Amino acid sequence: TSLKEKNIPGNSFAVKTGVITKCEGNNYIIDDLYNFNTDKQTFAVESRVSYDCFSCNGKENVVNVQLLENDWDIVPNSDALWNTRIIICKVDQRVNRNLILSPGNINVDLDNVSIEFLPVVGDWLELDVKCSINEKSVDLSGQIIEINKISPVRAHIEQGTITKWDSTTKDGIINKNIYFNKYSLSHGYIPVNGDKVIVESIESDQNRCPWRALKIIPETIAKYRTNLNKLNLTATEVKENHPGLCIETPVLSFSKLNENCNFFVTISNECKNNLILKEADFLNNSQCKILAKLDLPKDVVKDMPLKISCECTSRNVGSSNEVLLLSFEGFTITKCINITVTLQYNASVNNYERKTRTLLQNSSGNELIRGQRVAAPPRFIATQTPYYIVPQKLLDTMSKDFGDAMMLTEELKIDKFHGLLHLDEIMNLIMIRNYDMDKTSFIANDEFLMLEIENLSERRPSIVLGDKIIATDPFSRSGVDFEGFVHKVGARHIYMKFSPLFHDKYNGEDYSVKVIPSRSSYRRLHHAVHLAVRNLGKEILFPTRVIVKDPQQVNNADEDKKKSRNPSHVLNRLIQLNKSNSEIKNSDISPEDTSPKKKVGSELKLEWYNNRLNSKQKDAVVNVLLGIARPLPYIVFGPPGTGKTVTIIELVLQIVRLIPHSRLLITAPSNSASDLIALRLIESGVLKPGDLVRLVSHNYAVSDSIPVILVPYCATGSLAKDGTDDRDMPQSGIQYDRSRAALGRHRITVSTCSTAGQLYSMGFPKGHFSHIIVDQAAQASEPEVLIPLAFLDKSSGQVILAGDPMQLGPVVLSKIAAECGLSESYLQRLCNTFPYSRDPEGFLNNSGYDPKLVTKLLYNYRSLPAILKLCSSLFYDDELIATVDPETSREAMLNLKLKNILPKNESNKVPCVVFHGVNGVNYQNMDSPSWYNPHEAAQVFYYVNEFYRMGLSNKQIGIITPYIKQVKEIRSLLVEAEFDIPKIGTVEEFQGQEYDK
Repeated sequence: TSLKEKNIPGNSFAVKTGVITKCEGNNYIIDDLYNFNTDKQTFAVESRVSYDCFSCNGKENVVNVQLLENDWDIVPNSDALWNTRIIICKVDQRVNRNLILSPGNINVDLDNVSIEFLPVVGDWLELDVKCSINEKSVDLSGQIIEINKISPVRAHIEQGTITKWDSTTKDGIINKNIYFNKYSLSHGYIPVNGDKVIVESIESDQNRCPWRALKIIPETIAKYRTNLNKLNLTATEVKENHPGLCIETPVLSFSKLNENCNFFVTISNECKNNLILKEADFLNNSQCKILAKLDLPKDVVKDMPLKISCECTSRNVGSSNEVLLLSFEGFTITKCINITVTLQYNASVNNYERKTRTLLQNSSGNELIRGQRVAAPPRFIATQTPYYIVPQKLLDTMSKDFGDAMMLTEELKIDKFHGLLHLDEIMNLIMIRNYDMDKTSFIANDEFLMLEIENLSERRPSIVLGDKIIATDPFSRSGVDFEGFVHKVGARHIYMKFSPLFHDKYNGEDYSVKVIPSRSSYRRLHHAVHLAVRNLGKEILFPTRVIVKDPQQVNNADEDKKKSRNPSHVLNRLIQLNKSNSEIKNSDISPEDTSPKKKVGSELKLEWYNNRLNSKQKDAVVNVLLGIARPLPYIVFGPPGTGKTVTIIELVLQIVRLIPHSRLLITAPSNSASDLIALRLIESGVLKPGDLVRLVSHNYAVSDSIPVILVPYCATGSLAKDGTDDRDMPQSGIQYDRSRAALGRHRITVSTCSTAGQLYSMGFPKGHFSHIIVDQAAQASEPEVLIPLAFLDKSSGQVILAGDPMQLGPVVLSKIAAECGLSESYLQRLCNTFPYSRDPEGFLNNSGYDPKLVTKLLYNYRSLPAILKLCSSLFYDDELIATVDPETSREAMLNLKLKNILPKNESNKVPCVVFHGVNGVNYQNMDSPSWYNPHEAAQVFYYVNEFYRMGLSNKQIGIITPYIKQVKEIRSLLVEAEFDIPKIGTVEEFQGQEYDK
């Protein structure tokens, strides 16, 4: 009986032989009928091969192609059926990127399967396979034709406790049954026995444990004490007391820094035998010191107390304990002297009274008199961005209890990112209510009406150009509200324009004020999510495998010939050139030389514009130029100080030169980062006039923040249909309201991610840009990155993401949205999932990353080795390489100047990193939600004063604090002392910046 007669479901499957009739790179055609692609083997035309051919969804597929070297290898043609089935296997062996599974001795190439995690030996796997039907088999299963997908078995998430951790082997156990190693830990987390963790685990046989942890996130950190045995003591035992020995120490209090106080430490012996004091001293860099030199060793006799004269100089604000080491014959005593420095601070210390926050109330029903917009809207918009209104049901839910996560579950199931963006916008509406005022008056200033707002610069979210201000007369029942638009934002004032009628009639009366934020940024984020689903698809948003393509077509440098070289030839040449640069000398490791190199003749040749790029930077450039994994994004992983920006500049210049048909869209989350890239490209001296345009928003164009050099390159886009815009624009050197045709002619467009959303409204099509680069991609939320990515043509385009997932992530207002994934950047999500995840066993020579997808920069040009060591070991697998000399460099000499004010480390050297805790008090003013700590500010003032006394300048000092109010507190102290003000700012202000240049 045949299979069809048995009514067994399946599709056609056949084992055949044929001849290679055509070859183009990695693409081959058999018998002019069947096409297949492989980079594992090379076949010559006319080669005879055997292959498996099966039909799926009406398409013929070829797999398992093997070269037939003689007639003995010929396999008879046969026809059969196939179906899909699930097979449970265990990983028995791993060789590089190949897994050997049992039962069945199945060989799996990780580069050719769809998988969402990295298996190791011992893991149990669930294989979704296409399998031929074998009538002779009990379960009708035959040959595995293709593996569709691999999943872990019994994956789940649970809470657990660290029950074992070996710091030597870097592995441990959770709940006595879940094995984990250092690759399971979230970066920066060092486990300690007793820690509570959240663990994602799968079934696996590991060291007598039936489970293996894929990811571990700490929930609560176990407490542990400082080990006093680390002190370099010669005594045989260290203890806090000894029978019969009494040591009296005072409690010292100070009201200011650098105040001196003399005191005595009294040692009494109540034992019959004398005690011999051999040594007495305070730890290095103590606030205390012994005044009179003791004649040691000295007997401490019963009933004859020994007094040691000491002096204390207050240098640390708050409470601290200074350790006195008393070494007796046979034991050592440690005695702590408590010192408290309390500064007199008379400023207001009332806590900030948080207003009751409510969502934007419904319209009052009054007639609204329209105000004067920043720029008149065009009459006809080329492409209208949908509004994406926040659902009323979600608004009602958030109004009840500000967002119970369980109540929001159903709302977020419809569309995750749209729901998260709605939550963030709702929180923005709630927080913007802090600006509302029941009674206030405006200040007339020429054509504007000003509104004074205390602490305007430090409030979040900020009031920006284009926001609406609704003014209502609280005493009038005229039924009229006045709408104003913010035209300018100062340090303490916003400048508004209402209708001319309101300006003419206003005479200092009080009005209630309500702020309505602009929705344009949220609309662009929503629409980017919509376009990404349509234009990018699952294979780019959620990649699970790499499909290797031929390298990008690199045209000959002689444009007149209009010829192209063989892609495989280009591939080989670039690879060989890359290999020749893999070994570099220390003198080559410098990112500063940016002198361009001109091309020679008409011969295609990869010439470096910056000859001092290191091997990793060159690897990144070459791998992007090859682009064999496109359209999957290529990640340039740039830890701090590794020359990521230098690499991006070189990459852009090479793409422009070697791929003449290319058009590049370069974006970053902030204007400062976008300006930096544009400036570096201009300063390279390589680009021709008209190659680059810096696309800016109208708000940024009318600000005073654009660097003067960039102004001639800046332009704003016109949303109007061509020929319908006749508005007058200011003449400032910036090109206002440029049409799509004018902007589209430039080879390089630089903008922020949000401003790139204008290009959609201007009607730019998908595929207009061949290369899309996002710098600082780890600082942008995933919808923000999707704004530029929505212009990608999957069939021909390429995406490059540059950033560091270990540094600051995106800023999200809603805690619920942040916890549900909006705070995770697209770059970070990719780095945590297969095929982008780290695989040290599979990629030994590329920091564990697949070079087709990721290059990690390693050479650091910014930090002394001791500073770099900390973050390198915590976050970068201890791979970063310092190029700053620890002994003779300028940084080392600078650090040596501070030897008199910094403590010594265990090697008796001046440390590069000092942790100084201050037991101060945090305060809030009633009119500001920001925190400040006067005790910490005073301690910072002390350090700055000492730095200046040691000869440092303000350009050599940077002060970072989490709160804007603390920035003001520190600055006010320095201004009052008439010091030169160093750079003081929040973490975000310092992100990616360099100083002391």
